[in-house]
Formats: sequence, C-alpha cells, structure tokens
Amino acid sequence: MKQSESSSKQTVNRGFTLIEVMVALAIIAIALSAVSRSLGLTVSNQSHLESRVIATWLAENAIVEHQVLNNQQEKKISESMLNREWEIEFATEPTFIPEIYKLSVTVSEKGSDDVSANLFSVVGP
Repeated sequence: MKQSESSSKQTVNRGFTLIEVMVALAIIAIALSAVSRSLGLTVSNQSHLESRVIATWLAENAIVEHQVLNNQQEKKISESMLNREWEIEFATEPTFIPEIYKLSVTVSEKGSDDVSANLFSVVGP
C-alpha cells in the first residue's frame, strides 16, 4: 500500500508557469528593442557616411577644376551627383606669398544648412 500512496503523491509538473512565460517575453522584448535601436543607428550612420563621401568627391573635383582653370573668383555653384543636388561654395584667402592663396571649398546638400564636406587647398600659379 505504501507504494501506491507514494506514487499518487508524486505528481510531476511539466511546462512553464504563467509568470515564467511573462518574464521570458519581457526579456525577449527588451532584447529585440535594443537590436532594433542598434539597427536604426547603423542605417542612419550609413546614410550620413554616404553623404560625406559624395561631398568629399565633389569638393576634390572642385579643387582640381579650380586649379586647372586658375579661377580665383569666390562663387557658389550647384551640381548634381548620384541623383542628389549639391551646393559648392568657394572662398579664397590671401597668404604671405602674393601669388599663392588658400582655397576653401564647402559642400552641402541643396536645401540643407549642414556642411557635408569642407576641404582646403593652397593654390598658386
């Protein structure tokens, strides 16, 4: 009789309680929100980096063009590259040597106040 009593007292609970399931879901939700935020920041940084690279290309091209044409006028031009419109602004400053001047090229996306690239060069005859 003791064997039957002991077997009836031993009930094995299998599965999870409601509290355990709720805790697991809370942990998963927190982890997924952290991953989502991280992916959002990565996409934002990628877009910003892409804009800076394109703007740097434009600034380098503008400096070379300025040097080849030997154009010392301050000006602002618009240019299109990779389906985007950009504004390129030139500024010159004199140096201690009269024939040589400092050229500053600032590139920003059209309609934006943020400067995407700002390059400097020393230009002479």
